[in-house]
Amino acid sequence: EALAEAARVALNLGVGYRFSLWQDNLDALTLSPNTSIDYAFSVGDVLFTLFDRLSSASNANQRSDILGTGNSASVRFNRINNSTGLSTDWAPYTDLSIRGDYTFSLERGLDDSYGSLDGQSQTVSAAVFNRLSPGFTVGVSGSAALNDYANGFQNSSTSYGIGPTA
Repeated sequence: EALAEAARVALNLGVGYRFSLWQDNLDALTLSPNTSIDYAFSVGDVLFTLFDRLSSASNANQRSDILGTGNSASVRFNRINNSTGLSTDWAPYTDLSIRGDYTFSLERGLDDSYGSLDGQSQTVSAAVFNRLSPGFTVGVSGSAALNDYANGFQNSSTSYGIGPTA
């Protein structure tokens, strides 16, 4: 019963449509990156959030590796990304908080264009934060990610990162 009292579900949906009066190939329906469903609950002092986030890309505007120096209007780039995961937040003291995350992401094309980019990734991250004032927090965070491509055309990779945050 205490679990249900502290639980919350949030659904955010971001939808957009872009159109051009002069070029039909610029028309696109998009799901914005904030489209998600989250389920949060507490166990003791630890807040758990299960999430699923969906986004789409209908052009190559933000992918210089695809677009190069060309015009995005001539590039057909229909992709969808789904990320599912769990985040945990624990604040053992008033000004100290600890966060941990796991995310599994799938990226797929909606047609055969750029199928070499189809793949999945798994990311684990952790951070410790100290609140110095209501508007300023410092800390350290680290992450590790495994990236695998579906058809082996691209090189899979493992990456690590650690550093200060403010």
